[in-house]
Amino acid sequence: MQKLVFRITVGLFSTLWSIHGAMAHDFWIEPSRFVLDEPALFGINLREGENLKGDSVRYIPDWTQDFSRVDESGREPIASQMGSDPASIIESTPGMNVIGYQSNRFFVELEPDKFESYVLEENMDYVLAQREERGEADQTAPEYFVRCVKSLVQTGSDTSGDVFATELGYTLELIPEDNPYTLNAGDSLSVRLHFRGEPIEGLRIRAYTRDLVEAPVDQWTDSEGRVSLQLPEGGEWLVKAVHLVPVENDPKARWESFWASLTFQVD
Repeated sequence: MQKLVFRITVGLFSTLWSIHGAMAHDFWIEPSRFVLDEPALFGINLREGENLKGDSVRYIPDWTQDFSRVDESGREPIASQMGSDPASIIESTPGMNVIGYQSNRFFVELEPDKFESYVLEENMDYVLAQREERGEADQTAPEYFVRCVKSLVQTGSDTSGDVFATELGYTLELIPEDNPYTLNAGDSLSVRLHFRGEPIEGLRIRAYTRDLVEAPVDQWTDSEGRVSLQLPEGGEWLVKAVHLVPVENDPKARWESFWASLTFQVD
């Protein structure tokens, strides 16, 4: 009976997440504290919504491909339990803590107008041309989507080392080349974007705080997948990128999207 309840619960959560994903695409990690003076417990909150405002997402093992932490000692899985909200509570370690989460693949089917709206919002006009070429402009858009998110948490004053730049091997991954905790408002942050382990050119990377959602920092990746983002103010920052690719010879979906984000704090 308990196994049946578990399956029903997971199925219900999965359905609700897929439905909600059609309306609010951004997904990010929001730790309860980005900066700690010394090792201490902090919560890892998974959020889904828009403009750094969103609902909390519970930890569901069947949704999760990777949930891990990297620090000076290496990489380890983050322990959690079914339905936990926050997704986990862990103790920080001295220096940089990189928190990573990659979801499994989910499915959503959007009406043509909603699909077009989100494609234009994410500055992927080329997708509409591909839809025209495939004779799908007036059809619903069945799509798989995957979340690939990271967060940087700093403990103590030691900002040496390069843990912040650790690549987690996510399908779409934002990789900072500077430690945000060495920056001040007005400084620039160099970030690379990789898709399936390789730099990807011509994708938009957007960065904002809650106060800058109407005027985000936008840059397009160069041939090395790199952008330089000037961060005009301090606070909690979210950097995001989206990549949408066609799917061929699949009985269910015609598209697959990957949603990457990176969160951190700047003084």
